[in-house]
Amino acid sequence: MHKIWLILDTSCPRGVVALSDRNNVIISSYMSDSKQHGDMLSETVEYCLNKVRLKIKDIYAIAVGTGPGSFTGIRIGLAFSKGLAIATGIPLIGLNTFAGMNSNNCDFIALKAKNSNFYSWKIKENVFEIVNTPYSNTYLEIHGPSAENLAKLLPEKAYDETLNLVPNYIRSNW
Repeated sequence: MHKIWLILDTSCPRGVVALSDRNNVIISSYMSDSKQHGDMLSETVEYCLNKVRLKIKDIYAIAVGTGPGSFTGIRIGLAFSKGLAIATGIPLIGLNTFAGMNSNNCDFIALKAKNSNFYSWKIKENVFEIVNTPYSNTYLEIHGPSAENLAKLLPEKAYDETLNLVPNYIRSNW
């Protein structure tokens, strides 16, 4: 059997849970109500595992979206995945949420933030900003990353970031 990754991202309005063998998404499930990600996350993981007849012990590694996006959503995903990783000994890595989105050949990807701002990612330079108005040639994402795009970001070999996985843009505000 291939090494199975558990992928989850709750930083955007549409949360995602998926199982992937790095080459293919085996199963994915989307949570459309961002106010329910915390309530639905464990059930959605359990649903995906049961659907393909796997147990948590069959998981090779966990990949979690680290944002940018909803601060509460990021904390939900990180807390859940860190707890699972520590309890099971499964390695945990972080993935850039924006890198898991389709850019539609634009130079920027933007996601609505609070106070009429936008999270903006300059793709070529890998620069993240909070802006008042999206730049020209920006793709405005309304849902979040796809399981297929997040799976493309998985490294060949798992390494463990469990104890130091805090996004830089959150760390810089401490």
